[in-house]
Amino acid sequence: MVEQIQQFASQVKLVKVGGSGHNALDLTLACYLGRAIERAPSARFAIVSKDKDFTPMIIHLVDHNVKAVSHVKMTADATHATLSQEFTDAGTA
Repeated sequence: MVEQIQQFASQVKLVKVGGSGHNALDLTLACYLGRAIERAPSARFAIVSKDKDFTPMIIHLVDHNVKAVSHVKMTADATHATLSQEFTDAGTA
């Protein structure tokens, strides 16, 4: 995952979570995602995670006209195509 993130270094911001707990990372991600949506409401957002707990949040965002997808598989040669296809499949292209 680290090597894949490095390929997109200019588009990725790593954030140290200031605590621990069952949902500490999920809540931190939701906070940063909300802030990013406020700054760029017409941008496209993707959550790269196998965690299905993000699905209700993604559904909520899409219902409110935010271009968002989750559970994106990152591969060096197919990431852009995968993201584009997921946005298209979600009806948010």
